Amino acid sequence: MNNLIQETLSAFQKRDQLNSNDGFNKEKDIFNEILLESISRNLDAPEYALYQKCRETINRGLEQGRAGALKAGLEQFRKIEAILCSPTVSYPCKLLIAAFYSSGLAYLRLKEYRAGEAEALSLQALAIDNYLIQEHGYHILEMHRVQQVVNLARIQMATGLKEEAFRLLFALIRCFENQPEFPAPYRFSTLGFLKEQYAEAPAIPAAVGLDKSFFQMGRVNETPVTRFGNMPGGGGQSPLECRFLLDFSALPFEVIQSMLDQIIVEFIRFTKGLEEYRVTDILYANGLRSVGDLTHLKIYESAYLFLAIKIHAANDEQEAFLNALKSFCEVASSQPIWNAIVSDFYGFCMSSREVERGTKEQVRKIAGAVA
Repeated sequence: MNNLIQETLSAFQKRDQLNSNDGFNKEKDIFNEILLESISRNLDAPEYALYQKCRETINRGLEQGRAGALKAGLEQFRKIEAILCSPTVSYPCKLLIAAFYSSGLAYLRLKEYRAGEAEALSLQALAIDNYLIQEHGYHILEMHRVQQVVNLARIQMATGLKEEAFRLLFALIRCFENQPEFPAPYRFSTLGFLKEQYAEAPAIPAAVGLDKSFFQMGRVNETPVTRFGNMPGGGGQSPLECRFLLDFSALPFEVIQSMLDQIIVEFIRFTKGLEEYRVTDILYANGLRSVGDLTHLKIYESAYLFLAIKIHAANDEQEAFLNALKSFCEVASSQPIWNAIVSDFYGFCMSSREVERGTKEQVRKIAGAVA
């Protein structure tokens, strides 16, 4: 065991140094790179520039909201409304802006403790994204749809519905299984729960925003959802069900993997400060009792190893835990996930009687660097 602990420490030291040298804090924004490339093909130069300007305004509003300046943040969002009402801006351009307006405003509404509006705005963004994918080929927005489901989980967590938030998050994780075969469409394994959760929400909602009359959903609500087999006048999924279906078949694997890492980061946020036994209860309640339950996630190295480490820790499988930690040091991951794994190693070393004082000091140094 001592040799394995030393090997694990060496792996962490090597990876920590590599992270410092390879631009660890400057991760690529693959989603926006692909989205901008797609927009440039579909919109003319003036509207392409307008979209970028609006995204900058929305991001500025979000930054102000995160800093606690909610009033200033909302003022940034108000600037967007005039553009969404403009008769000279094309409908596809308006929708692209409205998708991020809706999801961004949802965050600010949640900060204002207006969870109902935040939820409605997230559902609105889901509907807009779906229309843009189906009617205009913006397949990359499938990842934005994933983000809206994450937002719904955040809303549940913020309103005290913690079990529901974890159920939704793990249902979302299950949607990433069985890659790279890309069977489409992806369905939530707990779709019944989602239907129950949103049974009162209209399948075709009215527009939601700072001024509810500022932008009508128009064609978004009038266009039948056909991309999941729901043909006009035929069978297939209901509009409410389609709201939660996902299809990753047109996306590069790198993008899908990056999105799953972001969901893992959300799990880290949700479990921050919880006792280990509570994390174990959450894993078990959501069907993760052994690494065998992760088989279909193996191709996503970072996410798979993160969850495997959590399961090994929950089951007190010390050798498997350390071996998984070593393996994790061989893969690239986002900084929040790396920090969480360092914290797991630190916690193990500080609590284990088998770890020598010198090793503990070295682990403490690594943990201090990412704290």
